[in-house]
Amino acid sequence: HSIFQSITWMRRGMRTLRVNCVDGITANRERLGTMVGSSVGVITALTPFIGYAAAAALAKTALLTGRNVGDLVVEAGLMSRDDVDKQLSPARLSGLEASTRAIPVITATGDVDGN
Repeated sequence: HSIFQSITWMRRGMRTLRVNCVDGITANRERLGTMVGSSVGVITALTPFIGYAAAAALAKTALLTGRNVGDLVVEAGLMSRDDVDKQLSPARLSGLEASTRAIPVITATGDVDGN
């Protein structure tokens, strides 16, 4: 008897949570983009392309100034804006899209595969 009552209360509580708190929630994409851009943690995604020393220096600058990591990388001339945006895209950062190889692969025919 007691377990069935607890299950009923749990079911009702979950419904209340869904109706009053979860339904209708949407992401503020602009705010999320700003937060990701200003997070120094994303510099790790760029380290294979710009090197550890540059990444560490730019991370320190970003922490001290509060500036966007991607902007600092572009201003330093280490990557183009398109390349930074590609590497810091939500799909890549979340693992939904395969990341490119930092080191080009030379095939047996001599062609360079630089995804």
